[in-house]
Amino acid sequence: YIRRFNMSIYDLIAISVIVCHNGLMHSDDVLAAAFLSSVFRMLNHPFTIKRMNGKEANKYANNPAYLIFDVGGGRYDHHDKKHMKYREGCNAYVENGFPYAAFGLLWKDFGKSYLTEVFKAQTGKNPPDSLVEKFFREFDRKYVSVIDSRDNNGPKIASNLSDAITAMNGRTPCDANFMAAVAWSQIAFDAWINSTINAMEDEQELNEALNNLSNDALVLELEHHLKLSGGVHEKCPNLHYVIYPSIRDEGYWNITALADGANKTICPFIPDASKYKDVSFVHTSGFMAVCKSKEAAINACLQNEKLHEKSE
Repeated sequence: YIRRFNMSIYDLIAISVIVCHNGLMHSDDVLAAAFLSSVFRMLNHPFTIKRMNGKEANKYANNPAYLIFDVGGGRYDHHDKKHMKYREGCNAYVENGFPYAAFGLLWKDFGKSYLTEVFKAQTGKNPPDSLVEKFFREFDRKYVSVIDSRDNNGPKIASNLSDAITAMNGRTPCDANFMAAVAWSQIAFDAWINSTINAMEDEQELNEALNNLSNDALVLELEHHLKLSGGVHEKCPNLHYVIYPSIRDEGYWNITALADGANKTICPFIPDASKYKDVSFVHTSGFMAVCKSKEAAINACLQNEKLHEKSE
């Protein structure tokens, strides 16, 4: 094992008990517990979850076997002003940032290491630090910061997950409800992580394909569908189309017409399949088309370029 980040999930091996506050549960402490549960599962490391009030939690503040969050002061209690940290520019909805809550503080310390280890486990490859950094921030923006905002009385960004966790308190909040909420939220958290790892794999594979592409290439052929991240046009300005086998129809090929930096499709298809040979479908926005073969897809790209030249 080689340390790559300041904090590693392997630093948690000494932990056997995680502690958060009792009483009403909130989405940040539930998701923090779900995150830690997924980490310990990956490490195949036994642990227990306990809920305490602040006075009880303080008794274990210096016990290395306990990780205390959202209560009792300390590094992962965002109510403690000494440890309060602010996001800046991480959330598209918030101009000036807002404090991390418990989920965010734990993600801030262990998220990069966790993404790296999950990526390695699923692919057998070590992801570059730049890829980990990008998707660590993206995960925070899309998921973690939304949960933290709700707990910090920040902008009430819509979150069905937060609303459901609040509802699970019931009339009489109890530990059983909390554990049920953690188990349920862990399914959501793991789905978020799997989606993120898939996007990381797609980006790495796409970058490798772009690096092997000639500078004047108009069409990029892929072996299968990849999520096209932003910046493709900037890397390859002459590239207008990506083609790949259809998932739905065997033998058919799809075309994605790329967008520029302003997210405007560079050469959209005319939303009329009859304008092209062996094209069965064109999306009304013109950003994609379905063709009857790979050859038809390549020809449709060339034909579309000529149609754009004529219109200009």
